[in-house]
Amino acid sequence: MEKKGQSKPLEALKVSGQKLMRSVSSRWQERWLAWVSLGLMVIVTVGGLFYLAADWSHPYQDESEDFYWSELSAVPEPVDKPTPQETVNKPPTPKMTTPAANPPLIAEAEVVSEPLAPHDQEADPGPEPEIALKPVMAPSQAFAELARPVQGEITSSFGWRRHPVFADWRYHPGVDMDAATGTEVMAVMAGAVAEVKQDDVWGKLVVLDHGGQRSSTYAHLDQVEVEVGQAVEKGQRIGTAGQTGITDQPHLHLELRLEGTAVDPALYLPPVVKSTPLGTDEL
Repeated sequence: MEKKGQSKPLEALKVSGQKLMRSVSSRWQERWLAWVSLGLMVIVTVGGLFYLAADWSHPYQDESEDFYWSELSAVPEPVDKPTPQETVNKPPTPKMTTPAANPPLIAEAEVVSEPLAPHDQEADPGPEPEIALKPVMAPSQAFAELARPVQGEITSSFGWRRHPVFADWRYHPGVDMDAATGTEVMAVMAGAVAEVKQDDVWGKLVVLDHGGQRSSTYAHLDQVEVEVGQAVEKGQRIGTAGQTGITDQPHLHLELRLEGTAVDPALYLPPVVKSTPLGTDEL
């Protein structure tokens, strides 16, 4: 009976000891696994760092790519080449030729030359053109000597200007000259009357044909004293100035045209002749 009572505490102690050893061993195993894992991580990290350091110290070169790191190769030294002067000055190597025993006789070719044309012979001008050629004149030649149609000054110039009636910008193909109503208007050049008409804008006008594709136009006239086809002389009276058509005051509108193109009359008109009042003595 006593043995059985004593064995129970021993068994309980044995069981508790076994539990303690199991708990200690399990904890030790967990810590051992943790330390082993940490060691492996350290080894892998250090190995990776060494690998990267070795890879960056010797970069990989791929010749298929356009750009890679490489050291500069040594440039080959240039080889001296003979200059053109040396090549030219070098005497050619003489060739040894042996004369033929019986050289063939070469017949002289007969040179047949055509007789030269004399200097005074004129060249053939070729066929005449279908359309007759006309001489071309510059404006300075076409209107070299003009007569002033009126003795008034120019009040509106040639080219773009603000219209005195409509107050907008319009192209002015001639010049306006100061002239009161009834002032006589003279032909600037000799010619023939090509046109006389009443225009809504230019009023009564006269167009003179001076030949050589030259013409002159006189507009805003009060009276017309010539007829179509009539020949006129330079400085001949063709009418009087007025205020017909669209205008704000009496004046003469003068146009000069060469081959249909308007030119500036102010460049070719003579200066104004100022009349001396009667009864005054010259100083």
